[in-house]
Amino acid sequence: MAEDPEVRRAKNRERVRRWRAENGDLLNARQRQRYAEDPEYRARVIRESKDYYARNSGKANERKRSRYWENRDQENAGRRARRLRPGGKTPRERLRDEFIANLWLEQDGLCYLCEEAVALEDAILEHDHKCCPERYFCRFCIRGMSCEQCNLMIGHARDDPDRLERVARNLRVKLAEMEDRLASKPRQLELGEAAS
Repeated sequence: MAEDPEVRRAKNRERVRRWRAENGDLLNARQRQRYAEDPEYRARVIRESKDYYARNSGKANERKRSRYWENRDQENAGRRARRLRPGGKTPRERLRDEFIANLWLEQDGLCYLCEEAVALEDAILEHDHKCCPERYFCRFCIRGMSCEQCNLMIGHARDDPDRLERVARNLRVKLAEMEDRLASKPRQLELGEAAS
């Protein structure tokens, strides 16, 4: 009796999947060699994959979502493990770190807003959100490297310098009032100290 075509296709897919898993390094080496020998081939492969994804992005995203929800714990464990390895960051995170390192050197390790020293690992890439959304940036919207406090401060002030100037002016007035008020405050006795 002939084997069911669906069963035969499933067996072949499994056999190919196993072979690819065992010989992935060989396949990658062959692909890199072909890319190096024929730049047009590489450009064509990239163009075709972009075209395919543009035509089938809905299906591809649905497959990714279903695969994630079927294996959510494994997917998340794999992501955590990759991030813990050296170089386990995403390309966008590596690019951000490179921009921060360059800005840190250009700014002599100082926040461009408060001009205080910032450790490289604490430095933040500060950019204009009118250009790119949160967690994204381009070379046009980068304002500089800042400390976390300044980044939060201008974010809460909605990048409005007039608002920050009003806050600074009013804070100076209140701080002066507080100094006067605290200077006229009666001295509080410490515990166990006798009143004179």
